[in-house]
Amino acid sequence: MEVKAVLQALTITLREGIEIALLLVIITAFLRKTGQESLSRFVYIGLASALAASLFGGLALSTLQFNHDIMEGILMLVAAAFVGSMTYWMWMQSRTLHKKIEGRMQALTASKATSAGYGLMLFVFLLVAREGLEMVLFLKAASLSSESAMMLLGGAVGLVLAASFGVALVKGTIRVDLRRFFSVTTAILLLIVVQLLVSGLHELSEANVLPSSKAEMAVIGPIVRNDVFFFVVVMALAMIMVIRSSRKGSRPESTIQSKAEVRKAAYQVLRETWWKRLVTASGFVIIACITAAFVYSSGSKAMVKPQLVSITGSEIQIPTASVADGAMHFFAIIEDGVEVRFFVIKGDKDGHWGTALDACEICGSSGYYQDGRNVICRNCVAPIAINSIGQSGGCNPIGLPSRVENGMLAIPAMRLTQSATIALFRTKSAS
Repeated sequence: MEVKAVLQALTITLREGIEIALLLVIITAFLRKTGQESLSRFVYIGLASALAASLFGGLALSTLQFNHDIMEGILMLVAAAFVGSMTYWMWMQSRTLHKKIEGRMQALTASKATSAGYGLMLFVFLLVAREGLEMVLFLKAASLSSESAMMLLGGAVGLVLAASFGVALVKGTIRVDLRRFFSVTTAILLLIVVQLLVSGLHELSEANVLPSSKAEMAVIGPIVRNDVFFFVVVMALAMIMVIRSSRKGSRPESTIQSKAEVRKAAYQVLRETWWKRLVTASGFVIIACITAAFVYSSGSKAMVKPQLVSITGSEIQIPTASVADGAMHFFAIIEDGVEVRFFVIKGDKDGHWGTALDACEICGSSGYYQDGRNVICRNCVAPIAINSIGQSGGCNPIGLPSRVENGMLAIPAMRLTQSATIALFRTKSAS
């Protein structure tokens, strides 16, 4: 369990940290290569402001009751718009870049520089604040238990790896060819836009803000479920850009006459080569960590065979001692020749039992699996907090009333034997 906690925390902070690092690297490298380094201060102001807002905002939001899915979905869509606009801006800048370089690039006017700077600052603030809020809320949810301590350790390791990769990428792309730089970074940014758009629509659909159906969620779900693919592709693109530039190598200019200048140039080449190797090594380590976490968590996604139970009177009775370990326990009854599945899980709150059908109103009887203190929809990967099981709406599992009496968890059988419930699971049996 501790290994899983470390990998879960490392995955969250590493992936979100890498996304921030890559975008900041792209922005700062672009400004450096186009002679607009004066705008870098706006980037750092936005970064510092976002870090502060993430810390204090995350701590404040963790104490409030509100719909996190709506907030996250809106932020993702707004971030997608900003990343898309930044991609267009970079593309427009790069179209005339060779002319600017040949003419030593005339300085931007004060008004243009200021407006572009504020745009960069707002973009960086929004991006980092969104990712930072998620990380703070995640870490704040951890208590002082041994598992939570391991989660904090995994989160810290993830942040260190992400920061190291970002720094190495900055140092290793100083001499990357401009054409290759723009083509690769544009591909990275467009991938991030697609990921943000799909994830934002998924969150708003889950929160019932946007209309959704099982067919729609079946399309969006696999994309969100396999978002590790987006991450690996983005990492691979960044590594390829550095590796291909390192193959060509850099040699001191032949026009340099001074021995001191030759030694200085050789040292610079050696230093850049070292940074490029660090980018490659850290990139492989990061991909290995993400892959390990993905493979490790895949075991919990296997469909569990339910325990068949019978109806006593008008209820199903389950000993609480057999299901009080905090894990999902699946049960089923056979009604009209159809296996009707439901699950029981003990919540963190005193007296809270999560009892629900292994189905929801949007995705039907696709079912759920457990991931830490959440249950995850198999169709659209919507995470549902255990303590919220029983609430209606979105992709929440269809709740079943229950009560504890004399050491037994009693679940009325009426909901399980309804014709609508049987039809819901009959569809799955037919498929």
